Amino acid sequence: MLFQALDAFDSGDAKADEHIRFILSQNALEDAIKDCVDAAGSEFDYASQTTLLRAASYGKCFVDSATDALSALSGGTGTGGGNSMMDAEMFVDMSRKIRVLNALRQQDIGFPLTITQFDRLTAEVVVSRLVAMRHHFLALKICEYLNITTDRVLVHWACEKVKAATSSNVSDEELVALVRKKLKKATLVSYADIANCAERVNRRRLATMFLDLEENASDQVPLLLSMGEFELALRKSLESNNTDLIYMTLFHLERTLPSMDEFRYVLNREPIYAEAVNLMLLYYRATKSSSSAALWTDVASAQSDLLLSFQTTDVDEKVAALKEATSKYNNAKLPAHAKLTEEQIELLQEQAKLEEKPENVKRRKLVGVSISNTMKMLLCDSKYEPKLLPLVTAFAKKFKVPDKRLYRVKIKALAETRQWDALHKFSMEKKTPPCGFKAFAIACLEEGEKQQAENYTARITSVDEKFETFIHLDMYSDALQLAIKLKDPEKLTNVRNLCNDDDICNQADKAAVELGFVS
Repeated sequence: MLFQALDAFDSGDAKADEHIRFILSQNALEDAIKDCVDAAGSEFDYASQTTLLRAASYGKCFVDSATDALSALSGGTGTGGGNSMMDAEMFVDMSRKIRVLNALRQQDIGFPLTITQFDRLTAEVVVSRLVAMRHHFLALKICEYLNITTDRVLVHWACEKVKAATSSNVSDEELVALVRKKLKKATLVSYADIANCAERVNRRRLATMFLDLEENASDQVPLLLSMGEFELALRKSLESNNTDLIYMTLFHLERTLPSMDEFRYVLNREPIYAEAVNLMLLYYRATKSSSSAALWTDVASAQSDLLLSFQTTDVDEKVAALKEATSKYNNAKLPAHAKLTEEQIELLQEQAKLEEKPENVKRRKLVGVSISNTMKMLLCDSKYEPKLLPLVTAFAKKFKVPDKRLYRVKIKALAETRQWDALHKFSMEKKTPPCGFKAFAIACLEEGEKQQAENYTARITSVDEKFETFIHLDMYSDALQLAIKLKDPEKLTNVRNLCNDDDICNQADKAAVELGFVS
């Protein structure tokens, strides 16, 4: 009857009103709308679907008025808004399903389903079927249309892309860039799955590159181990700070590597693997595994020697304990640990010599202090004994202190002890200091010497660094002039936002207008 009412309405026939009145008199309007919507879902013909949905939509126009009339007769105050909302949701839901079903029924897709089949399978299963049929674009569009996560579709597409691409026509870098571009908006993508696919087609380098993008170490590490990338797996597990994952990696290495010597050799390759060594020691001690623990006896003993060297205050005892540790690390075939221990011995011995130097007028205790603090203490005392300056230079050279680090320590020490002449002389040693003149200016400002700071600022050649220093020194007028000279809107805005001087702010506003930055 509702279908006939729409037909009469389209023809301009007054019977349309009669049909609607009859339906309302039978209190069957909502059932009629539901029947039209359901019938549209059952139809395969596009024209019939459209007509039935139009009939349902036509009937919906009379739902609220009919409900209000019934409510008035019964003495109620309701408006029937709840039923109207139900009808609207039903209508929209069916429209979405029909649109999806029509897309599936296209000849190039070949996946015709009835509405009942679609409901029983669920949209997620339908998407999975489409993915298996390699209709990734349609699967992606359906996911977006029905608010379903697209991650699995994108991962499957990426895997198919990896399988189809050969190393001869697409490089690893190009393929990774393409996949990353497509997957950049996805939130739960597992790059480990894509890497696993690359490994199966014998593109190990590509697999490693994809694994490097994987954020979940629990997915990364097992695949790296299966690929034989033992050190990378160990590094990733250590970075994750997941003890269970680290142990899993270590046990796999212990089982897989041909000998315990090889195992220890791997753990020795990088200093960051020291945590792994400690965890293995803890495990062997806890399980009382004598056969394995025997191989780590030297390491455990060496660690005890290291602890002793830190606990004692006597220099000779410190050095003796460290020498014992060095010998044991060498026996355990851990040359990196031995090398670091030897360097500590060398530092202690050099610090002991410096303590006995006549130039150490303050009789500073240097043994056990870090390299940077050793230099700083001597530089501060150079105020009373200038001969300490060349000693610091020689000390820095011996321990291969980077120039930038030496400069920063020396600048800070000389400024804190207000050795302005020595600082100026130091600034003249190189045309451009490794850390720039900004470090000199800031150090002077921190000690309240603004004039000194301005002098060093004037020697800065980099305009960006000079501008930053002007701002740091609150030299907003100079910063403004530099921004105007460079015609840089960003720098001009920085001055305007940071300065509290109304006159300078007005100048900045005027300059912005004159330079065409604002209208």
